[in-house]
Amino acid sequence: MNRRTIWMGVAVLIALAMIGAQAVAKETPDDGSLPQATDGSLGEPGLSFRYVETFGVTEQAYIADTQHLNHPNGVFIDDSDNLYVVEEHGARMLKYRTSDGTNLLSIGTAGHQNRGEYTFDQPLDVAVDTSDNIWVVDRHRVAQYDASGDLLQEFPPDDPWVSGTDNAHFNEPRGIAFDGEGRLYVSDYGNHRIQVYSVTVDSSLVYSTTIGETDVSGSDNSHFNGPSQIAFDSNDQFYVADVDNARVQRCTYSSGWTCSTFHGTGTMGGDPDQLQWAHGIGVDDSDRVYITDNFNARVKRCQPDGSCSIFASGGHLEWPTSVAFDSSGDVYVSDFYDHTILKFQSDGSYVGTFAGTHDQPYQTDDAHFNGPYGVDVDASGNIYLGTHSGFRAIKLDAEGNPAWSVGTPGVLGDTNQQFGSYWTGVRDIAAASDGTVYVADPGNGRIQIFNANGEYVSTLGEWGDGPYQLAGPEGVFIDDAGTLYVADTQNHRVQIYDRYRVYQATLGMTGVSGSDNAHFDDPTGVAVDASGNIYVADNANARIQVFDSARNYLRTIGSGRIGAPQDVAVDAQGKVYVADIYNQRVQVFDAAGGYLTTIGGEWGSGPGQLRHAAGVAVDNNGYVYVADEINSRIQKFAPGVPGWRQVNINGFGNSYNWGAWSLGTFGDALYASTGNYASGAEVHRLSSGSWEQVVSGGFGDSSNVAVDWFAEFDGDLYAGTWNNG
Repeated sequence: MNRRTIWMGVAVLIALAMIGAQAVAKETPDDGSLPQATDGSLGEPGLSFRYVETFGVTEQAYIADTQHLNHPNGVFIDDSDNLYVVEEHGARMLKYRTSDGTNLLSIGTAGHQNRGEYTFDQPLDVAVDTSDNIWVVDRHRVAQYDASGDLLQEFPPDDPWVSGTDNAHFNEPRGIAFDGEGRLYVSDYGNHRIQVYSVTVDSSLVYSTTIGETDVSGSDNSHFNGPSQIAFDSNDQFYVADVDNARVQRCTYSSGWTCSTFHGTGTMGGDPDQLQWAHGIGVDDSDRVYITDNFNARVKRCQPDGSCSIFASGGHLEWPTSVAFDSSGDVYVSDFYDHTILKFQSDGSYVGTFAGTHDQPYQTDDAHFNGPYGVDVDASGNIYLGTHSGFRAIKLDAEGNPAWSVGTPGVLGDTNQQFGSYWTGVRDIAAASDGTVYVADPGNGRIQIFNANGEYVSTLGEWGDGPYQLAGPEGVFIDDAGTLYVADTQNHRVQIYDRYRVYQATLGMTGVSGSDNAHFDDPTGVAVDASGNIYVADNANARIQVFDSARNYLRTIGSGRIGAPQDVAVDAQGKVYVADIYNQRVQVFDAAGGYLTTIGGEWGSGPGQLRHAAGVAVDNNGYVYVADEINSRIQKFAPGVPGWRQVNINGFGNSYNWGAWSLGTFGDALYASTGNYASGAEVHRLSSGSWEQVVSGGFGDSSNVAVDWFAEFDGDLYAGTWNNG
């Protein structure tokens, strides 16, 4: 745990750092009220927050080792019998020697799903070229490393995290392979195509051709519908798992590529001729084709003539995803949900686990948090968090020491001591005044309830749309009277239950989304203030909806200032805190909806920076706790900076004002210039205790992005602009 107390932020003025956008501050003992901003959507200046401490270990979701695999996907074996595997959720590429299982190389940070030069977001497949360079498909990019693990390139080189349909971009590629001539083939799953590139001497990729039709799915032989892994035979024919068409296509080149169905009926199912979510493909030295039929928990082996049989099924297999072969003919199968690489002899006899640990994706403790998403604090300062990727609910004491945890780390389940499904884990968490803890388990359509010691008490909900049914509930709140509020996300409503968990009322229209004041669109968070007013994070509508205790609509907060509100909290003074997840920030509003300040706002792992602000809570002392999902931590912020007071609204209310570039005095007024690349510099004047904007748009030229200095001469004020044109 990091207990350093520092001041961090975007704008730094007179040795003061403020969390959030550009701010101006003064040193003063004055505690009088500050003037109301002229913009009606703004609250009163004066609120700021400073970073205090971190709970958890930044960028360490769990304890890293190479004996565990967190959802292994693509595998590859090179000519030296080294096995390469990518962990989809573990965000690593690992290399093992097949003769003894020794780990030889690891690229990526275990459990830290964040695209970078040496980190991965969602690696799905791996291949090695004849020069021993390692190629990994990861979200919307291909990353190339040399044999030592040093990065050689990302493709596309610019904005590799952005999807696209042109020939220099991908949309969630899932497979990668080389043909006999060294050309690179990438299955571009979301664009329903195979992209082919020539690789130059310096490893540059030169687009060659597209197989399939870009961004057009189809079931004829000219189209794919979700192509996944690719494998070549000795004749340079390739086979591709055409997942959503429930088939494997074989493609042959003769003055162009032509494809035909090699196996599969085109209908999802489990009979001998059908496939169901078959993602993996491999070809051995005898040109036999192996298909990992994921959902059916089996590997099929097909002869070149298309006749197929079951190579392995059941027993040792849970969700096979990829297959590779060593020089002895042994077969290695990655099992996504068993978290292992399994080894078979060429006749299908099971040998054992080559890598990974059965049903255990990683080792951890209660001081590491894998994807913290929900956070709450009780009256004693105990901290509660739900980990989305870790499938756990955790309680810490006020000092951050572990008290208890519930759930199997990294393993989903639907028992009373487990959480999650294949598509989501724990979201929100709430603690009642008597210590009872409520955990939102959206994947199982329920709220799990535990006592103060973490012991299971009861379950509320099952999948459905009835009064006691829920559909993907992401938010939960318990008020002082014991009334339970549930943001029932996929039913587009908030369900309300009394202290005995008896249904009372519904906010919103069950199963009907909308943007008027009677509807929600994917509500994800809920909170109640001291007066009983109800605040709903209406995620897809990018707003907070407020209702009185009788459930009458009162107002909307945050329109135009929130991107994706995941969670909402209200403090004792009525200030509203919104976890704006993908903008890496918490937006703070007064009780009337006036914008006050921002916590965070910058992508990063430093103190005060955030990567996915998923949850927010406020304790009785006004400290703010933010669930920083991708950074694997909870950050704590305190109101105010001792000895200083912020005298403006962040950015003077304009989020594009990224810095207070210069200050000057003239007469009895203080002038502040803002840096603004979007529309040009602004100048604001403080006179008689009130701010007034006196210049906008860079003095009529938006390339004037700041004023470098102010100077008084002969009774006039002069401003020198910095022109970025």
